[in-house]
Amino acid sequence: MTKRILTVPGLALATALIAASFSPATAQAESNTPMYFAAKLQGENEVPVPGMKVGDGNGSAIAVFRIHGNRVDYAIRWHKVAAPSGFHIHRGNAGQNGDVRIPFFGQALPASLSAVKGTVLVKDFGLLNRIMHNPRGWYANLHNAEFPGGAVRAQLYRIRPVVLESVLAVGNRTTLTAVADGRQEVPAPGMKVGDPDGRAAWLVWVKGTKVHFAAAWNRVAPPTAAHIHRAPKGKNGPVAVPFFTAEKGLPAGVNGLAGTATASAQVASRIKNNPKNWYANLHNAEFPGGAVRGQLYKGDW
Repeated sequence: MTKRILTVPGLALATALIAASFSPATAQAESNTPMYFAAKLQGENEVPVPGMKVGDGNGSAIAVFRIHGNRVDYAIRWHKVAAPSGFHIHRGNAGQNGDVRIPFFGQALPASLSAVKGTVLVKDFGLLNRIMHNPRGWYANLHNAEFPGGAVRAQLYRIRPVVLESVLAVGNRTTLTAVADGRQEVPAPGMKVGDPDGRAAWLVWVKGTKVHFAAAWNRVAPPTAAHIHRAPKGKNGPVAVPFFTAEKGLPAGVNGLAGTATASAQVASRIKNNPKNWYANLHNAEFPGGAVRGQLYKGDW
């Protein structure tokens, strides 16, 4: 039985889940219990950096973190912020700049994205303990080409447990889903396809000519592209809706994302009304013809 990776099918439900989870937590966690933190990033929180532009006055973001052992999972969704090129946790109180202590990614993301999630491993347990015991002394910072010193920033604070994938979730009652793996790939002349270990899940929500998407994956090397193709199960078809392209692959550790693409009115209508004739495909350098694939269909899974 395939594990449900994205558990929140609707945008409204996801928003409610996130909002409910952002109330400060008071209970002390056991040492082997995951601890959760959040940050509500704004441009006005940035502090001047000599020689670098900071503080996007129109931008905002929400980020959540889970620390468990030496593993730090993160998810961040941004709004009115140009394509991020870096995301980190820095040491520093409000109104102060400090060193990067946990780098999540440091390369530009595709412009079509609006959220990512991922995982990093931190060897310094002392660092993680200091963050867990004093989150207000640390801040999350999202950077991009326009604001290399920091576009939006916020101090961390403790929250109750939250499903990190909910930060990616988009849609409504008409959300389409797909469960993808390497076995569903179809041979493509001259290209390697079908990662036998990879798995992914998709949410796709079509509104007008906009195709909103969210995906999470496991045991898939950094993706270089994702699309919706036109073809029924067992056949290959042309790209109909390009979700993103990252020629060098997405940053290491990223294992989920969300964003928006555009399709013609005709294609969008056909996907929405007859999803079984369309499939979502995730590509990478090892499997340029497709690493994992899944047919779209209506309903939760």
